[in-house]
Amino acid sequence: MQLIPRSWLLVPALAVLGLSSQAPALDAVVSFNELMYHPRDDELEWVELHNMMTVDVDLSDWRISGGIDYQFPAGTVIAGGGHLVVEGLAGGAGATHGPFQGSLNNNGERVRLRNNSDRLMDEIDFGDSGRWPISPDGSGTSLAKRRPRLASGLPENWTSSGVAGGTPGSENFGDTSVKLLEFDSTWRYDESGITPPAGWEDSAHLVGVDGWEEGPGVLAAELNALPLAIGTNLTLPGLNDPFVLTYYFETEFTLSASQLANLQELKLRHLIDDGAVFYLNGDEVWRYKMDPGLIAPDDTANAGGEAQLAGPVSLPLGDLVAGSNRFSVEVHQASDTSSDVVFGLELEALISGTSGESAELLISEVSSGDSPLFWVELHNPSAGPVELSDFALENPANPGGGVHVLAAGSLASGARLLVDETSLGFRVSDEGRLFLESATGDRVLDAVRVKNRPLARKEGATAQDRFLTPSETTPGDSNRFSIEDAIVINEIMYHHRPQPKREAQAAGVSPEVVSDWNEPWRYNQSGNDPGADWAQSAHPVGGDWSSGSGLLGFDLGGIFPHPILTNLTWPALNNPYVVTYYFEREITLTQDQINRLEEVELRHLVDDGAVFHVNGAEVGRFCMPGGAIDATTVATCPATNDATLKDPLVVPSGVFVVGANRISVEVHQAEIGNADIIFGLEVTAMLVDAGGIPSQDYAEIGEEWIELYHRGTEPVNMTGWSLDGTIAFQFPEDTTMSPGDYLVVARDPSALAAKFPGIAIAGEFNGRLNNDQGYLKLEDAVQNPVDEVHYYDGGRWPDTADGNGSSLELQDSNADNFLAESWAASDESGRGSWQSFTHRARAQRFPGTGDPSTYHEFIFGLLDAGEILLDDLSVIEDPDGTARELIQNGDFEGDPVDTTPDHWRMLGTHGLHGRSLVIDDPDGGGKVLHVVATGPMWHQQNQAEITLKSGNSFVAINSNRDYQISFRAKWLTGNPLLNTRLYFDRVAKTHVLLQPVPCGTPGTANSTAIANLGPSTDQFGHAPLRPSSGAPVTIQGIVSDPDGVAAVTLHWSTNGTTYNQVAMVDAGGGLFQGQVPGQSANTKVQFYLEAEDSLGAMTTFPAAGRESRALYRVGAETSSAHPAQHLEIVMLNSDEAVLGANTNLMCNHRIGGTLIYEDEVFYDVRVRLKGSQRGRPDLNRRGFSIAFNADQKFRGVLDSIGLDRSGGWKFGRTFGQDEILIWHYLNRAGGIPALHNDIVFLDAPGVSNGSAQLQLARFSNEFLESQFANGAEGALYNYELIYYPTTTTGGVEGLKRPNPDSVVGVPVRDLGDNNEAWRYYFQLRNNQVKDDFGGIMSLGELFSMGSSAMNVNADTVIDVDQWLRCYAGVSLSAVGDSYFDNGNAHNARFYHRPSDGRILLFPWDMDFSFVRGSTSSLTINSDLTRLLQDPVHKRLFWGHMNDILRKSYSSGYMAFWVNHYKSFLTGQGNITTLTSFIQQRAAYATQQIRSAVPPVGFSITTNGGNAFNSAVTPVQVAGDGWITVRSIRLAGSNTLLPVTWTDQNSWQVQVPLGPGLNAVTLEALDLDGNVVSSDTIDVTNTGTVVAASPANFVLTELMYNPADPSAAELAAGFDDKDQFEFAEFQNISAGPVDAGGVTFDAGIEFTIPPGTQVAPSQRVVLVGNAAAFQERYAALFPSATVVGSYQSSGTGFRNQGERIHVLAADGQTIADFSYDQNAPWPESADGKGYSLIPIAPEEPSVDLALPENWRSSAALGGNPGESDAIDYATWSTAHGNVQPLEDPEGDALVALTEYVIGGTPQGPDPHPATAIDPDDLTLFSTTVAIGVDDAQLAAESSSDLLSWHPENVVYAGSVNNGDGTRTIWLRLSGTDRFVRLRLTLR
Repeated sequence: MQLIPRSWLLVPALAVLGLSSQAPALDAVVSFNELMYHPRDDELEWVELHNMMTVDVDLSDWRISGGIDYQFPAGTVIAGGGHLVVEGLAGGAGATHGPFQGSLNNNGERVRLRNNSDRLMDEIDFGDSGRWPISPDGSGTSLAKRRPRLASGLPENWTSSGVAGGTPGSENFGDTSVKLLEFDSTWRYDESGITPPAGWEDSAHLVGVDGWEEGPGVLAAELNALPLAIGTNLTLPGLNDPFVLTYYFETEFTLSASQLANLQELKLRHLIDDGAVFYLNGDEVWRYKMDPGLIAPDDTANAGGEAQLAGPVSLPLGDLVAGSNRFSVEVHQASDTSSDVVFGLELEALISGTSGESAELLISEVSSGDSPLFWVELHNPSAGPVELSDFALENPANPGGGVHVLAAGSLASGARLLVDETSLGFRVSDEGRLFLESATGDRVLDAVRVKNRPLARKEGATAQDRFLTPSETTPGDSNRFSIEDAIVINEIMYHHRPQPKREAQAAGVSPEVVSDWNEPWRYNQSGNDPGADWAQSAHPVGGDWSSGSGLLGFDLGGIFPHPILTNLTWPALNNPYVVTYYFEREITLTQDQINRLEEVELRHLVDDGAVFHVNGAEVGRFCMPGGAIDATTVATCPATNDATLKDPLVVPSGVFVVGANRISVEVHQAEIGNADIIFGLEVTAMLVDAGGIPSQDYAEIGEEWIELYHRGTEPVNMTGWSLDGTIAFQFPEDTTMSPGDYLVVARDPSALAAKFPGIAIAGEFNGRLNNDQGYLKLEDAVQNPVDEVHYYDGGRWPDTADGNGSSLELQDSNADNFLAESWAASDESGRGSWQSFTHRARAQRFPGTGDPSTYHEFIFGLLDAGEILLDDLSVIEDPDGTARELIQNGDFEGDPVDTTPDHWRMLGTHGLHGRSLVIDDPDGGGKVLHVVATGPMWHQQNQAEITLKSGNSFVAINSNRDYQISFRAKWLTGNPLLNTRLYFDRVAKTHVLLQPVPCGTPGTANSTAIANLGPSTDQFGHAPLRPSSGAPVTIQGIVSDPDGVAAVTLHWSTNGTTYNQVAMVDAGGGLFQGQVPGQSANTKVQFYLEAEDSLGAMTTFPAAGRESRALYRVGAETSSAHPAQHLEIVMLNSDEAVLGANTNLMCNHRIGGTLIYEDEVFYDVRVRLKGSQRGRPDLNRRGFSIAFNADQKFRGVLDSIGLDRSGGWKFGRTFGQDEILIWHYLNRAGGIPALHNDIVFLDAPGVSNGSAQLQLARFSNEFLESQFANGAEGALYNYELIYYPTTTTGGVEGLKRPNPDSVVGVPVRDLGDNNEAWRYYFQLRNNQVKDDFGGIMSLGELFSMGSSAMNVNADTVIDVDQWLRCYAGVSLSAVGDSYFDNGNAHNARFYHRPSDGRILLFPWDMDFSFVRGSTSSLTINSDLTRLLQDPVHKRLFWGHMNDILRKSYSSGYMAFWVNHYKSFLTGQGNITTLTSFIQQRAAYATQQIRSAVPPVGFSITTNGGNAFNSAVTPVQVAGDGWITVRSIRLAGSNTLLPVTWTDQNSWQVQVPLGPGLNAVTLEALDLDGNVVSSDTIDVTNTGTVVAASPANFVLTELMYNPADPSAAELAAGFDDKDQFEFAEFQNISAGPVDAGGVTFDAGIEFTIPPGTQVAPSQRVVLVGNAAAFQERYAALFPSATVVGSYQSSGTGFRNQGERIHVLAADGQTIADFSYDQNAPWPESADGKGYSLIPIAPEEPSVDLALPENWRSSAALGGNPGESDAIDYATWSTAHGNVQPLEDPEGDALVALTEYVIGGTPQGPDPHPATAIDPDDLTLFSTTVAIGVDDAQLAAESSSDLLSWHPENVVYAGSVNNGDGTRTIWLRLSGTDRFVRLRLTLR
C-alpha cells in the first residue's frame, strides 16, 4: 500500500558562479542517506550518500563541508541507485573514500554537499533532540533516512538505523519479504463431501469435528508429477462415493501491528486443481477459474487441466488485522469425473522498512532526572510475550559502565516492567540519554533523553512517537496526561504579498508646500559633535540647541531669494572654528497626504554643503564627499560659492509616515575660515490628484504573524507556554485566553497593531516564517504539544497564501489542522475596489522588433496566476477623430451567467479550465467577467483575445493611428499585473491593479470559517499500485472527525464512465478500506472517498472529489526489463484528448493526473506539454511538464519536473536524448550553469513508451537558490523566437493552429526602456510580480555599443569570465538551432545575478546536439567574436576551452559515459558514433587554441628577472604566462595574489614583503589550482611596512551569533541578526603591517584586499554587512576601521560553531580553532549579545583551539575596534603601584586576587565567590572580573593536600554574569577530594 506521507570550489578565480548560503532549495541527484555522527568510542564517523538517479553520477571535485570537509578525487563515480560512504579515518565501515577532515558534532550541525561548481546539491542540519531521533547520539546506531527519496532537511524523514554500526553502503531499510504461509504450512481441511453451513468461511473449525482433519501442504490426490512435494495425501476423487466436488481448507497466520502498519503488498502463489475461491477473515479476496456471482457447494470450476504454479497475485489488504488472521480456501472440481485434486498455497507480505527502531519492547515512562530514585518503565506492545534477558538498558555517560541486562523472565503482551536505579546500577541526569537495546548490543530499540521532569508516552505509541510530560507519574500503570487542547493555531500569515512596482495612475500630480522657507528650525551652532547618529532623535531647545526661523545664517553681502530671519554667529568669531551646523524640524503629513504622496521635493539654500535626513535616514547630499561623514568633514564645493537655488532633492514617498516626520540637515563649511553660513529649506509634497494613485517601487512586505484561537469553554492561563518551530516566542507571564478569544503573535507587533487596531497581540516572535514550508508547535508550560502545524505553499495547501494576497486560515477550529484540507486562503475579494484604466498609443511596433501582424485582435492576460473581475472593455480607434469602437462584447450584459463571453476566446491558462466566466457583479454593477488565470499569460494559446470588429465588419490594425484601450478591473487574488495589447504587441501596457492593504483576519473570525467542516482524511492510497489484469485493488484512508465518522463511501469509475459506490469498512484505528473489483488490461480507474460525520457534514478526498485525479491503470507495466527507473503518467482519456488537441498544444494550463514512479504514487499531479510550437505537435518530440503537491515533492525536493524527448537531430530526428551528453561534460568541466538530468523509462499519454530525459531542477528558483546567494531574487530571461501561427480552425475568429507557423526574432541589442518591447523575445521565467527587465535592458545596451566601448564596459554589465567559459563549453558541442551557433535568436538564458547585478549566460535547449561539423568554427557567435577583440578576453576564452578539453571533452573521458547512457536510451545505438566525433572536435580545438594564443613559458620579467630593492610593500612584480596560467600565489601559501593581465600573455601581481631580503617564489596555477610552473626573484624590503604574519597580526574578537535586531535596526531594513557579525584583528607589532592577502579559508570565505595597512596596535574589523555594522556600531565605536564585508559572497559564521582557519598571504597560519555554541566554549557569546574574545592572543603559548583560552566580551555587542581587556600594570598604577602579593588593607586578599575578582586594594573585598553544583558534586565554580587577561588561573586537585594534580581538573565553561564578571566552571575527575586555585601573571 503506497500512502501519501504525513560556484566552484574556491580555487584560482575561475568562473565562480557565486556561492549560495540559502537552503534547502536543492536538486534530486545525490543526497545524504545515513550519518554515523556519534559512534561508540572505538568506531568511526562516516557519511553515506545515495544516488537517486538511474544513471551514474561523476562526483569528481564534489565536496562535503560543514563540521567535516572532504573533496572527492577525480574519477569518483557513484552508481545509479547506489551508495557511497566517506569515513573520518580509513577502514571501519568498509568505505573506499576518505578520510574527511574534522568531525561531526555530537550535538548536531549542518553538513552540505556541493558539486564541482559550488552548487548546493543537498544539505542536512541534524540535531539530537526535539524532532530528531535520540538513538543515533552515541548508541552506536546511525542517523538513517527512512526512505531514500525523501528530503534531507526535514527531521521527520530521519530515524535511527536500529542496528549497531548502521548500514553503510547498503539500503537503510529495504522492503522485507515475509512468508506468512509456505507451501508446506499446516492446514485444517475437510474432504468429507458434507456440505458445510453457509458462511463456513466466517469461523474456524476444530480438527475431529464435522469431518475436519489436519496436515501439511501440499494437500493433494494426484498420480501425475507435481512441481512441489505432496505433504498430505487426500483420497483419490474416484474412490469417493458420492463424488466430492468441493474441498475446504483453512489456517491462520499472524501479522504484528508494526508489520500491518508498513504492509505494502500481500502476494499469493498457488498450486490448484481445478478452481478455487479464497477468503481472508471471512471476506472473499480472489477467485481462480470460478465464474462470477454467488458460489454454491456444487458449483464447478469453469476450466480443468493439470495443476500449475500460478501467481503472484496481489490481494486486497482491507481485511487484515494486527494479530491472528484466518485464510480459507474452497477448491472446486471442474466436473464430477475429475481424477485428481490439488491444493497448495504460499502467502507473502511485502513490508516496507521505514524505521530501524523495533516495536518488541518500548520505553514507556521515565522518572525525572533529579528524582530521588531514578526509574524507567518498559512496555511490551507486541502481540506476544518477550524474553526480558534479550534486552538491556544503557546510560552511555556513566563512567563506571552503564549497561544493565534485564533479568531473565517473560513479559506478556501489553504488560509493563519497572526498573529502578538499584537494579540498573546507575541513574541518568538531566539531558542524559538512556538506550533500550538488545543484550548483545547489536540493535537499539528505543531511546529517551531524560529531563528534570518525568516523561511518558501515550497508549499505543511506537518508538517513533515523542515523549510527553505526564500529569502524574504512574510506574507500572497506564500513563496519564492532562494536555490542554482548547487553543489552536488558527491563522498564519507566512508570506505577505509584495508591493508591486507601479507608475502614478489616472490623475495629475500637484505640489503642496508642507514646510515653507520661513518656518522655525531647531539648530546647533556650538561646534560640539552630536555624534554620527544625531539625526536618529529629536533635540529639545536648550544647551547646544536653539530655535529660529529660516533663513538661518550669516553673510556680509549676499543677496538671496528669501531673507535671513535668524542670524547665526559670524563664523570668523568661532574659536575653535565650527565646520558643521545642525538643523532639524518636524513636518506633519495626514493619512490622506500619505495615501496620495508621490514624492517629496526639498529645495534648499545652502552654503556650502549639506547632508539631508528624514526620520533618521539619510536621503541625499549636496556638495559633500562619499563615505562616512563626521563633524570635521568639509564640503566639496568651492568656498567662494554662494547659496543659490538648485534643482530640488527628490525624496521617495516610502521614508515618510503618517503624522510627524523629522527633517534633519547638517550644513558643512567648505574650508576652515570660511566667513559665511546659510541654510534654508522648502519642503513640497507632490500629491496625486483626487482619483489618482501614486507610484511605488517594488518591495517585499515583511508582515508575518500567527493567530491562536480559544475553541474551548474555560479560560486558559498560558504562563510558561511557547511557540516554536521556524520561529520562537515565549508567552508573557499571566497571558490568559478566554473562550472565543483570538491572540496574535507577530514579527512586528507595532506595525500590525497600526494596520489592525484593537486586536490582541501577545508580542514579537524571533526568527522568520518560511515561505515554502514551515513547522509550528504550540507547547504548554511542561513542553507538551498543544497544537502543531506543518504548512506548505501549494498543491493540497492553498497557494494563494504564498505571497499572493491571502493568509492561511483554519476553516473549522475543531478540524485536524495538520492536514491541508482543513485550511483555506483568506477571502480578500470583498476588500478590493474597482479601478478604471485608460491607455492610448500609436499602433506601431517597438523599434528594433519585427513583431507579426497576421491577426487583428485585442488581447489581455495576467502575468501570473490570479483572479480578477473585468468590465467595460473598450478599444477605440482614432480616439480624437472618428473614435470607432472595436470591441464587440465589452460589457458582457448579453451573456448568460456562468458562460464564456460571446466572441471572446479564453485560452489556455486563462480559459481551458472553464472557470473564466461571466457572473453577476458582486458589487451590484450588472454582469462582469470573472477571469481566472492558472498561470502566466503567454502569446501562444494562454491569454484572452477577441477579434476587432466595427459593426458587421472586421477591422485591421492601422499602424498610423492611435488607439485607446480602457476598462474597469477589480483584483480578487494572486498576481495583480494585467497586460493589455493589440496583436501582436502594439499599444501594449501592463497595468497594476490595486490590492487591499490589510490581508488576512488577525484577531478576528476567519473569513472562510465553517461551523463543521466534516471528516478529515489522511494516508490515502491504493494497492497494488500497478494491478495486473483481473486483480482487485484496495483503496484506504484514515478518516477522523471530532463528532465521529458515520460512514465512508468509496466512489470509483472505469474509463470516465458512471461511478460505482462501495461502503468502506473500518479496519481499526479509523483506517477505512474498500475494494475495486479486478478489471481488464488498460482499464483506467478513477476513485475518491466520501466521508460523513455524525452531524451529517460530508467531505471528499481528494478534496475535489470527482474533479480530482486519483487514478490507476490496469496492466500498465509494459517494459519491466528496461533498466531505467519507470515513470507512468495516468490520465483520463478525456483529459488526454484535451491535452493533445491541436488547438491546445501550446496551452500551459495543467490538467490533473496520477504519476506512478517506481514504488511511489503521486495523486493529483498537474500535467502540461512542454516544448516549442514545432516540438509539441511532433509525437516523437513531445515532452511533459509535471507539477507536484508541495507536501509530496518529487524525490522529496522538486515542485516540478520536465520529461524531454526532443533530441536526436544528428541521427535523422526520430527520437533521442543525446543532449544529456552535453550536460554531462559541462557538469564535469564545472563553472558553467549545467543541469544534472536523468534517464527514465516513460509511459505517458499519446506517445510511445521509451526513454526520456528527466529534467530535475532545471534553471528554476530551486537551482538559482542552490547556486547563488539569494539566487531566486535574480531575474532569469529566456531568449526565444516568436512562433506565430498562420492558420485558424475557421476564419478570423477561429482558434489558431500551432502549425503551419512562422517565426521572428531579434539579436541581443537595445530595444529601449519599455518592458513590453522585451517581453516575448526575452521571456521572464521567474518573479513575474516584479516584472523586471532592467537586467536584460542593460545587456542590450552593452551589446549595442561599438566593440571597443563594449569591451571596456563589459565587466560592469556581464561576468565576462563566466560568459567566456560558457561560450567555450557549448561551442565544443557543435550545437545548432541556438544562440551559441549564431544561426537563431533563441535557446539561451540570461540571469541577472543579485549579488553584483551582473548578467550571466546559461546554456539552454541544446537538442540540436553535435549537428555541426567536427571542424566547424569555435567562435561562430558574433557577440563572442566582438568580446575576443580584447586580448585579455581572448586568453580567458581559449584558456577555458583548453581546460574543458583537459577535464571532460575528450574521447578518453567521454567514451565510458557515451556507452553508459546508451544502455538506458531506447533505440539509440548510433549514439556511440559521438565518441569519434568528440575525438575529432577535441583535436581541432587543440589546434585552434595554439594558433590563437601561441604558447609561452611562465617567468618573472621585472628588472629582467634580476634581484631588486623596494621601499614599499606590496611591490609590483610582472611576468609572462600562457593560457594555462589562471592564477599566481606565493610558494607555501594557498592565498591567491590578485592578477592583472595586460595582454594575452603578460601579468602583474602585488607581492607582500617581510623585512629585509625576501626570496619571492611565485607559483603559476591552472584552473584547478594545480601548480604548472614557478619562478623566483630576490626582493629586499628597504621600507618599514611588513606583511602580516602570526607574529604581528592576531585575531582578537569574533561576533559569530549577534543579538537580534533592535526596533531601530529593523526600521532601517536590517531584519537578520547575522548581518551584524564581525571579526576583529590587531597589529601587535611596533611597526605598520600590510594585512592584504590575509584569508579566511574555513568559516567564512574572504581575503583582505591588497595594500590594507594597519598601524601599530591598531585593530581592524571584517564585517558581515557593512551597512548593518554602521547602523549598530558607528556611534559607539567610531574608531572601528572596516577592511571588508564578507556576506555578499554568501558566507557567514555558523551559529552552532565551526572551524575557523585564517592564513597570512604567505600561507602561515594566523588562527586555527573550532568554536562551539555549547560549553565549555562561552555560551554567552551564542546569540545573547556578547562577542567571543581570545585571552591574550598575542602570547605565542596561548592555544586558541582550547575553549579555556576564550571568554565573552564584557559588554553587550562586543567592542569592535577597541579592547575591553585591562592589565595589572595599569590597575596597579591606578591603585598606588601596589605589588601583586601585597595586602595593604589587610583583608587577607593579596592585590593580584583583588585585581582578578574586580576588587580594590583601598578597602576590604569579599573573598572570591566559589560554589559547588548541588546536582553534580564534581562541578564547581569561581567568579572573576572580565578582561583580566594577563592573569592566569590554574586549578589542581589532591587527595591528601600534599600531592597536587592539575590533570584531574577539567575546564567546563564560563558564563557572563552581565555585571562585568564571569563565572568559570571546573570539573573534578578521579578520586581527589580537594581543589586549589593558583593565580599568576603572564
